[in-house]
Amino acid sequence: MKAIKKINLVLILVAAIIASSCTSNDVVETLTGGNYVKATIDGSSYSSLTASAIKTGTGAGTTIIIIGVGPTAQNMNMTLIGINAKGTYALSESSDSVLSYIDPKDLGATFGTGGCGATGTITVTTLDATKIEGTFNFTGKNISNCDTAAKNITNGSFSVAFK
Repeated sequence: MKAIKKINLVLILVAAIIASSCTSNDVVETLTGGNYVKATIDGSSYSSLTASAIKTGTGAGTTIIIIGVGPTAQNMNMTLIGINAKGTYALSESSDSVLSYIDPKDLGATFGTGGCGATGTITVTTLDATKIEGTFNFTGKNISNCDTAAKNITNGSFSVAFK
């Protein structure tokens, strides 16, 4: 499980680097109709400029990765492992699935449910061969330094077509 979390962290960091290398025109051109990740982060609104998702495997081996990239390269990431049906799922540091948020203003720190006693919930309301939709909330702890302040992510919602 720790290997999966490390792979997830590498994927998130690669996405952040790619997103931060885009100009604002590049990001605007990548917008696709209907795909989004939205949330309130410590009281401030977050809305992705672009969002994408991939799904691999079946049954308990299902892996879904959702990435939303905001206007200043902030990333809202969801790695859902074994979630293959609609429902509400509790997340903690012992869960295979991880919700996380990265903002370049925080020097690349990952605030997520992957450690330090962090918790969250994701509710999948639509899941079929073409898309995933739902809501989420979590208290993201800096998974590299448990002593730093947490990020409170509330009112999260997403709707993303699979690539």
